[in-house]
Amino acid sequence: MISVYPLFTLIFLCGYLYSYTFVTLWLPTTMYQSKYLPKDAITYLTSTIADGSLMTLRNDDPDIAIENRQRFFEHHGIDPNRVISGYQTHCTGTHIATEADGGRGSLELATRIPDTDALITRKKNLFLLVTIADCAPIAYYDPKHDVIALSHNGWKGTDLRLAEKVVQTLTDCFETNPSDLIINIGPCIHAESYIHPIECLTRDVEDTWGEFIEKRDNDTYTMNTIGFNVDQLTNVGVPEEQIEIAPIDTYTSHEYFSFKRHKDTDEPDGRFVVMLGLVT
Repeated sequence: MISVYPLFTLIFLCGYLYSYTFVTLWLPTTMYQSKYLPKDAITYLTSTIADGSLMTLRNDDPDIAIENRQRFFEHHGIDPNRVISGYQTHCTGTHIATEADGGRGSLELATRIPDTDALITRKKNLFLLVTIADCAPIAYYDPKHDVIALSHNGWKGTDLRLAEKVVQTLTDCFETNPSDLIINIGPCIHAESYIHPIECLTRDVEDTWGEFIEKRDNDTYTMNTIGFNVDQLTNVGVPEEQIEIAPIDTYTSHEYFSFKRHKDTDEPDGRFVVMLGLVT
């Protein structure tokens, strides 16, 4: 008599593999969560490649990114009319969001707040959103004054000291003491992956970035955007032990979009989002 147990085992394994593949490839997931930002006060979310690109890029069908956003918001129980995003231009534009801003740039990209790479709010259940594909998303939380900020820090924004300026705005407008801030630097490209041809290195950049530029050989150099942002934050009084750095390098992690990986490998381009909100 032939045993049926091997057949049952095979069926079970096939079902398990199918379920695992379906979950990892099709269901939206949040691959990274902050350990520093308190979950009882803060909602912190990242999308992944599994969620699709959440930003319309050149030659894209604009409806696809919007559909992906709708699906992501719905999965996390977020009302799109409570989401706010800026038109990111790698600048130091900072906007203090109010109730009237709810929905701007959420599902209609034309309504994004112009020239804005940093958003601040103290309103409950308003969700700040930035789009990322290597640049550093930095979340700021002042638990004493119950105010948050979220910034998109590419190398240009880092060069312009956006992180410092966000902390200064929090201090000026909300009386934040930098020593109270809890900071999260989310998934972004790490120095060892951020390699550039040496001919792109200008004297101004080399002078400004100092130790955060490393010449690897005669042909290339790396930029440490994480290190430079941490340096800026500690220089304005944020304790280093209150700065959390995500261990995820977007260039090497295939869970997240990376513009540099796209350029190096010609894989599809895309953007993931980072969202931050104060909960009631």
